[in-house]
Amino acid sequence: MVWEQKTSSVVMMTRLEERARIKCDQYWPSRSSESYGPITVASVEVQELATYCIRTFHVTKVAIFKIFFFGRTKTGSLICPFPL
Repeated sequence: MVWEQKTSSVVMMTRLEERARIKCDQYWPSRSSESYGPITVASVEVQELATYCIRTFHVTKVAIFKIFFFGRTKTGSLICPFPL
């Protein structure tokens, strides 16, 4: 989807698990890189902040471009610290 839509940001609105229930599957590599057919996703950087984290990936197919992934780490209202 990232490659197809040419997006540079993905925002995840839930945690992987909330209140002991699975809310979402992890669809990104934890470390290094992972291939999904002809597309390779490489984890470049993870910034763990108080209420969210920012993951940076390189997505490779024919070209390389950088994307930012914003994942919630706390429940409650989401306030983005900067414009998307």
